[in-house]
Amino acid sequence: MLADDAGCNARNPYSGRLFLDTEHSIDVYPEDVEVDYRGNEVTVDTFLGILTGRHPPGTPSSKMLRSTKDDTVLVYITGHGGEEFFKFQDYEILTAADVGMAIEDMHSNERYGRLLFLSDTCKAGTLANRIPQSAPPGSDRPLNVVSVGSSRTNENSYGHEFDPDVGVALIDRFTYAMYMYISGVAREGVVPNAHSRALAEQQDAWVTHAAKMRKFAQETPLAKLWGHMDPGFLGSNVDVRTFDLAAPLSALRLFDFFGDEDGAEVRSDLYPVELEDPTPEQDPLAFLRDAAEREKLLYESLFGESGGAGDAEWYARFCDEFDSVRSEVQRRLDGGLYWIALAGASLCALLLDVLVKES
Repeated sequence: MLADDAGCNARNPYSGRLFLDTEHSIDVYPEDVEVDYRGNEVTVDTFLGILTGRHPPGTPSSKMLRSTKDDTVLVYITGHGGEEFFKFQDYEILTAADVGMAIEDMHSNERYGRLLFLSDTCKAGTLANRIPQSAPPGSDRPLNVVSVGSSRTNENSYGHEFDPDVGVALIDRFTYAMYMYISGVAREGVVPNAHSRALAEQQDAWVTHAAKMRKFAQETPLAKLWGHMDPGFLGSNVDVRTFDLAAPLSALRLFDFFGDEDGAEVRSDLYPVELEDPTPEQDPLAFLRDAAEREKLLYESLFGESGGAGDAEWYARFCDEFDSVRSEVQRRLDGGLYWIALAGASLCALLLDVLVKES
């Protein structure tokens, strides 16, 4: 659901585009974004109808939340609000009672297995005030809900990245911090300093390193999402509440609720598809060749053709590693599986840095 008042507002000099930062490097409203409900369709009744499964006749199934008791549901809202209310389109109010009744209805009708409710607004935590503390008597399933708000009672939430071209802040601080953390874990597979720990193990094959980093990302606890947030940056304290969880909060993982962008795999044996030839940026084999050549040129520029004996031995081991990785990549490509190693560019940059330090 997207009110669409920002991207198409006449005051926006970048028509149809929404940026995350003042450098305009990250467009969060690209052409491939799919919006099911926009403009006047964004109402409190529509929002509650999506959650509870109550739609007008003729609503296409693609605009429905067809979840079951086995599914994980993430509800995220951001905008203006206050104590126990959230504004829709500046003329409607979603109340904490609405939220509580919707979740209770979803639970009774088995429309989720576990649910994460995220809210970024002033006094955001109060939107969870009316969520039941437990499942109704006689239910064989726990309520299993986690609520995370950007601010507590009597606290406000604040904007971030004021853009003079647009005249407003581009994003809220809580959402910005959340985006930066999730995208960092998903793309790099690590949190700060984890790369250096991996490099300290020395000379792991690139594929093995990527597998380790992916495993690290998959095991990142959900609680780290708000645990890393600085109240000084936010200007508020994150409000976290749990309601009748089926397992301890520590057992929930970040990517239980957020999509792991590296988790998709193309299987031509299951569903025949015509794959396009990968671009140089997407071709891991070409990338590795280019990286190895850059390493060779850098080595020669630093040490000349001969270099020190110790440095030459180190570089020979490094080249052997690249050879083994290239063989593994080729084997995978021959098998019909196109893939991109996690943290490839970052690891290459770090290896370059290590080589410089060796000098």
